[in-house]
Amino acid sequence: MSWEILTKFCETLRTLSANNDEICDFEEYSSRPELFAKNVLGSNWWHKQRYIAKALVENRRVAVKSANGVGKTYLAADLCIWYLMTHPYSLVITTA
Repeated sequence: MSWEILTKFCETLRTLSANNDEICDFEEYSSRPELFAKNVLGSNWWHKQRYIAKALVENRRVAVKSANGVGKTYLAADLCIWYLMTHPYSLVITTA
């Protein structure tokens, strides 16, 4: 994905979210990824996903080992968007 496409996506997400009365400022979500995922992205995480997100907020590095199909990739996508939207001028790099 090119940088221009990612930038346009982030601008679109900010615009959509700004039009939502429930969302005032992304800064309030900077340490609350679950709330961001629920209010902005419409995601509902299960307890292990919430645990992983909390660990990410509290630690510099987090590793997750689990079975296939339990929502790791979905959670990673939500967390990448959360971080990009709540930490201005940030960069998120992922590999698969």
